Amino acid sequence: MSDTITPRLRIKSQPQVAVRAKAVQPTKVRLRVIPSLMPMEIELQNTGTMVQWRYVGQDWQDLIPIEDINASVTIGTVTTLPAGSDATVENVGTAQDVVLNFGIPEGIQGIQGFAATIAVGTVTTVDPSDPATVTNSGDENDAVFDFDIPQGAAATIAVGTVTTVDPADPATVTNVGTAGAAVFNFEIPKGDKGADGAGAVNSVNGKTGTVVLDADDIDDAATTQKFATAAQLAKVDHLTVTQAVDLDDVESRAALLTKASPAGPASLDLAEDTDNGAHKVTLQAPSSLAADRAFVLPDADVTLTAFIASLLNSTTVAGIQSVIGVREVLTANRIYYVRTDGNDSNDGLTNTAGGAFLTIQKAIDVACALDLSIYNVTIQLANGTYNAANALKSYVGAGPITIQGNTTTPANVVVNVTGGICFAAPAALGRYNITGLKMTGAYGILADSGSYVAFGNVDFGACTEVHAYTQSLGNLYAYQNYTISGGAKRHWYIGALSNGTLRGRTITLTGTPAFSVAFCQAINGGYASVYSNTFVGSATGVRYSATQNGVIDTNGGGASYLPGSSAGAIATGGQYI
Repeated sequence: MSDTITPRLRIKSQPQVAVRAKAVQPTKVRLRVIPSLMPMEIELQNTGTMVQWRYVGQDWQDLIPIEDINASVTIGTVTTLPAGSDATVENVGTAQDVVLNFGIPEGIQGIQGFAATIAVGTVTTVDPSDPATVTNSGDENDAVFDFDIPQGAAATIAVGTVTTVDPADPATVTNVGTAGAAVFNFEIPKGDKGADGAGAVNSVNGKTGTVVLDADDIDDAATTQKFATAAQLAKVDHLTVTQAVDLDDVESRAALLTKASPAGPASLDLAEDTDNGAHKVTLQAPSSLAADRAFVLPDADVTLTAFIASLLNSTTVAGIQSVIGVREVLTANRIYYVRTDGNDSNDGLTNTAGGAFLTIQKAIDVACALDLSIYNVTIQLANGTYNAANALKSYVGAGPITIQGNTTTPANVVVNVTGGICFAAPAALGRYNITGLKMTGAYGILADSGSYVAFGNVDFGACTEVHAYTQSLGNLYAYQNYTISGGAKRHWYIGALSNGTLRGRTITLTGTPAFSVAFCQAINGGYASVYSNTFVGSATGVRYSATQNGVIDTNGGGASYLPGSSAGAIATGGQYI
């Protein structure tokens, strides 16, 4: 009970009435009144030391001291009863010290639930420094555990010492490092001594090849070149002595000049060196590459020009063609490789650090030195960043020349030219295709003075000036879908009397690039054909600008057809249709 009794009790007329009131302690106080006093309202209160009562409106009277109603309550036994029986509570103690025994019926058996499932979802290998994790991507009844498992650190293997041991000793390999960083020391037995040879001499002074010895070679110990190689002998085979010529005899000299050989007249220039009296013979180019030329070496000095020396040293058709100034003619399509770990002194024909070119420009120069005939050339760029500007040049043949990066992820191959042009075609005859790469810098592509440049599946990144630019009868053509991930002053700029074709493509804009001058600008009679395209994403800046008789043809696409956030403009004869 509180200091002021909360409930009010109304006593109805009955033979005998029991009035119960709860105090602070769990003890009960029973009050009896006689019928002649009812009905009346009775109040109870707790003074802290005494429970008092009164009829409402009268004086309080003591009922029972608080200390007399203090009691203890403890739990005795708790028994599980059969399902469906009544719960029971029995005091096996006293009224003052209560001990309660409980009988609690068990519940009815519930409906059998469904069995939970556990499945393995993804298993991902993460960096060695990352923690292992398990994530439930399902729910508590159908769990799907996804595992992230850190990979172990990569082991290393190195060669330590290599020791030659006696022939009778066994070969051994000993790891003086660890299991994760092995260092192998080798012991290799030398071979048994072979039998003495009785055959021909195979080498002289440590050199191998065809041995050519004469008396001077044998007698003169100072002679070091005692033989000729097979390659040298092959070249000498073309110099066949057919007759003796007296160089002082004018008639013999004239006869030699007119002497016929199987492939036509020999071409020799015989002249006398008047300064030292020596006679010199200069061998000129043969009439055909297949012809063997026969001439006589006089009893005098013989001088081969640098041209002939280079010709004799060439071992391939392409090398001979290069020496005599004839373009190599392709007989099949060709691929040149460019890598950031390549070298421009390589031939560019294999996709390795020792075979690929280092720069795109080197590959362009080599391709343009060919006669492509009816074939084409692909310049394949490895992933990486290339920071040099590139000039597209004229070439001979049908082509095209395709500069190709990563066609799956173009952004993995970046051509970045700060303050310059990634690909400039100044009056380049022939078609160039640019695909599978990302361009950033000042300008992306420039087609100038009649050049034709096509592009597709590229990513135009941030440029300070223009993404795609043509002028002076140049031609730009978008032959595939592409992406714009960075802004510029202009994206599509068609200058003086040039043509730009962007039709039927999907252009994806990411990151809301900004174009401060115009997304598309045609000027000085330039014609921009930009219709039937799908633009995904948005841009800010001016949509278009057509001035000085420039034409932007959207085939009725409307004023808001091109990307941008502000209206376009036309002036001084420009048209937007």
